[in-house]
Amino acid sequence: MSARTSRLTTVSFGLAALTLGACSALVSPDPSRLGGIDSGIPDEPDAAIPGNDTGPRPDAAIDAFSPLPPDGGRDGGPVCPPSCDDDVECTIDACEDGRCTHEADDSLCPGGRCSVMLGCTATVCTTDEECDDGDRCNGAERCDPSAGSEDGCVEGTAPDCNDGVTCTDDFCAPETGCYHDRHDDRCDDDVDCTTDVCTGTAGPTGCEFRADDTMCNGVCEMGGRCTNRGCTDTVPRTCPLDGSPCTVESCDESLGGCVSEALDADGDGYPAASAIGTMGPVTCAGGTDCNDGRAAINPGAMELCGNGADDDCNPATSDVCAGATGDTCATARPITLSGGTGSATVMFGSLTNDYRTHCGGDVGRDAVFYFDVTSTSDVRIETTGAVDTVLATATTCSNAAFEFRCNDDRNPGSDTTSRLWVRPVIVTPGSSVRVYVLVEEYRDPDADPVTVTVTLTPTSPNSCPSGSSARPLDISGGGTVLGNLQLGGIAGSQRGSCQSGTSGNEAMFRIEEADRTLTELELTSPSVVPDLYVRYGGCALSGTTSEISCVRGGSTGGSGGSATQDDVSGSGSATLFYVFADGFPITGGEYTLRFDP
Repeated sequence: MSARTSRLTTVSFGLAALTLGACSALVSPDPSRLGGIDSGIPDEPDAAIPGNDTGPRPDAAIDAFSPLPPDGGRDGGPVCPPSCDDDVECTIDACEDGRCTHEADDSLCPGGRCSVMLGCTATVCTTDEECDDGDRCNGAERCDPSAGSEDGCVEGTAPDCNDGVTCTDDFCAPETGCYHDRHDDRCDDDVDCTTDVCTGTAGPTGCEFRADDTMCNGVCEMGGRCTNRGCTDTVPRTCPLDGSPCTVESCDESLGGCVSEALDADGDGYPAASAIGTMGPVTCAGGTDCNDGRAAINPGAMELCGNGADDDCNPATSDVCAGATGDTCATARPITLSGGTGSATVMFGSLTNDYRTHCGGDVGRDAVFYFDVTSTSDVRIETTGAVDTVLATATTCSNAAFEFRCNDDRNPGSDTTSRLWVRPVIVTPGSSVRVYVLVEEYRDPDADPVTVTVTLTPTSPNSCPSGSSARPLDISGGGTVLGNLQLGGIAGSQRGSCQSGTSGNEAMFRIEEADRTLTELELTSPSVVPDLYVRYGGCALSGTTSEISCVRGGSTGGSGGSATQDDVSGSGSATLFYVFADGFPITGGEYTLRFDP
């Protein structure tokens, strides 16, 4: 389409063009001759006037109502008005993409040209209006017969619709010109207390960030102000004290404000039986916990023999057993820790078979021990001696608790010892956690005794070391790690090559192996489908660190699963491996990592 025929708009009347010498002129229209199909007045035949109809007007079919799109507009898209007829007899009227279009057809104006604004006109323009094609996206056309074009019209200059604002999409509509579609979602300052809006005028981004102090305050928070760093000066609401040492006043958002609850300092779910007031000890009405400073002592706890404590808050049953034989949970023997370590020795001769584990079955006699952890720590438990043992541990004493938290030989085929790590044991400040240990005789029943050793260390970091920073837990030598990806994890900063999507928290371990081969690694979980990957030479991927193995865990039919890697080897002179226990869902859960050197 020529530039002239593309600038077509919407006014119509018919003119006959006369040529007088070298000049062009427009004949004044005869009102009796106007009309035709476009105006609803039929044309009169007049063969003496070139181009005049003797029947239906040539554009009668063209100017007729343009039908709706094939789907009749049912899809919710744009729909044309009932008629696209512009009453201009030399235009072709149609409906395209929900809007009317009008295209000039010079063949309907013998000796002249068609203007979408004026209808048939002289060949050479006389006004800018004759050159206007109605499209604001290609600029304003003007009439300049001296410019040398066929019709005397000069093309316009297309407008620059780019507003330089990043939060807008810039468009040009033929009918109206430039417009800018704003997107608030492109304005995010990562500040929770601001409302982020694309105004299209606020600086080079077009974004405005409106601080809202109300977002920094709530039922239990007050005084907050919203700044470009987020909420500041927010302080918790102070709840008035009721004057009783047996209650704790706090603000609970879900309950709508300040509440008073019975004192439970050790968080074991049992309210304190007594508390210290300003005048000394007082009895707390309804309280049942005889020692509110130790979570392991409460009316629901099991009474243990030989520990000098009333574990179940019942003086009638306190230490009434014959002694701490260690044969069952009820007679469990204490392991006293000093400087983070302690040990005890067991002789199986007088004991009975009371418990079974997944690792050893139900084949030998067993003994039960316990120790108390007073601060969050990594715990290592191991046995030494000639008896082939199975070792299990849990924070409650029962067959079900011990069954899957176990290890049968830290290095099968080379010795009879067993080793477990618990990573970590989480302890609320001011309280303690009791950990039970089951030692089960598996073979060689006449080779007593067996020594159980417990070692507590500060919780190892769960991230790649930087410079001289501490390293993840060292599990060289073999054993089984019991852990939980919900505790002490880091949120997805590492990833194995075999993983896809978003992974959750991962647990990290280091292994030193002189022969540069890891014989067997097995990662299992009852609630997480695990992923197991190994890096050699270092922790974070770099030029000197490489991933040498990555296995996606298979589901066991429930929500958990297992992943196994055998004979993972490194090359070169390095002897350091890093092992990552990862998995899905990202909310995490318990896991067991077993390493056999």
